[in-house]
Amino acid sequence: MKHFKRITLFVIVTLTFAAACAAENRGNPGPMRKIPGPPSILNLAAELDFTPEQVSKLMAIEKNSKIEMTRSTEEFRKLMTRMQEEMDKDVIDRLKVEAIIEKIAANHKAMLTARTNDMMAIKSVLTKEQNKKMKNMFKKVMKDGPGGPEEMMNKNGRPDGPMGGHPPPM
Repeated sequence: MKHFKRITLFVIVTLTFAAACAAENRGNPGPMRKIPGPPSILNLAAELDFTPEQVSKLMAIEKNSKIEMTRSTEEFRKLMTRMQEEMDKDVIDRLKVEAIIEKIAANHKAMLTARTNDMMAIKSVLTKEQNKKMKNMFKKVMKDGPGGPEEMMNKNGRPDGPMGGHPPPM
């Protein structure tokens, strides 16, 4: 029973945090949305000098990626709604909650796998030199932020990492 209470508390805290973050960021895509990835790889055409053949292949990858991610995201939202409905009940069915958690984990794994497959497909379309340039661009964005070093400063004037800050020193 202790284990179930811990899971329930964890899920409630997670859902509350997610709702708060969603409300805070509504209309604000945040800095991570600016980082190039499969949906925006064509924005790098000028920097990476794509050939027309590469553009058509990358467009196909982007189209397939968007379809898959849209489906997976919608499924994730439905699962989170089901989880919230189950958690709102007076008597929570532990087996239902655990089943929903398993489905959420499977959905997340599918999304990560799809994203990884997209990146591998993109890399296979690019030349060795283009891949090297793209890798350096990603490193720069992760180091300095999508808009340069000034975007990486927090409100105290200290450097912030791309995910919201660095872990505390050990």
